[in-house]
Amino acid sequence: WDQQTMMPQGAEEARAKQQAALAAVIHEAKTDPTIGELLKKLKPHASSLPPFDAANLRIASERYDQTSRMSSALAARQAELESRAYGAWTRARAESDWGAFAPTLKEVFEMQREICSTTKPDMPIYDAAIDMFDPKMTAPRIKEIFDQVKAELAPLISSIAAKVEAEPSLHEVPAPLQGGPEWDTKKQDELCREIAAAIGFDFAKGRMDVSVHPFTGGSHTTDVRITTRYSEGNWVEGVAGTIHECGHAMYEQGRPAEQG
Repeated sequence: WDQQTMMPQGAEEARAKQQAALAAVIHEAKTDPTIGELLKKLKPHASSLPPFDAANLRIASERYDQTSRMSSALAARQAELESRAYGAWTRARAESDWGAFAPTLKEVFEMQREICSTTKPDMPIYDAAIDMFDPKMTAPRIKEIFDQVKAELAPLISSIAAKVEAEPSLHEVPAPLQGGPEWDTKKQDELCREIAAAIGFDFAKGRMDVSVHPFTGGSHTTDVRITTRYSEGNWVEGVAGTIHECGHAMYEQGRPAEQG
């Protein structure tokens, strides 16, 4: 969060080293053999546990096994590379220079392939990558879903495009939304905060800042942080980013506090 909202640009190299050091320490804690021993002792009792605890045990065991296959050195390299990649991306984005970022992105892909094959050797690489964000989902199943969506969505998009093309008035932006030559970013911020509060974001348990790309983070249901971004030439960016991230944030704020 700090790196993407507050950190001075000159601190990029130091922050990458800091994140690498922390990642190694955290990895060692997560893979402590004592945790593995405790999980083994609990597994025979899984069927007698309440559903939430049983699920927690199952996921904790899977993650422990997967993380244990990865070395602390690899965890540190991943953290450092991802930190450096973020800085490289922001600079390349500002200059619209794809070539400047491409080599770093290639490194990120190679690193992810290494991590996937190391932690989930029984899965195809892409399925292993998907599993990090959508457990048990697979590439074939995604294709099956997308093929069904495409069959309905593509014709709909074509029909909308044809209607817009046939009616020039649909291209016109309503006068109240045209604004002046520039949209004041301070006023945009005020509006977006008002929108966030109106749709349910709790500012007593969260905050909103600005970043190059909107995201949601935080450490607990009582500390949920969102960001958006503002454009003087396009007010939609700030509003859309705010509403989108509020969706993630309100989910996080709505989780049972006693479960973290």
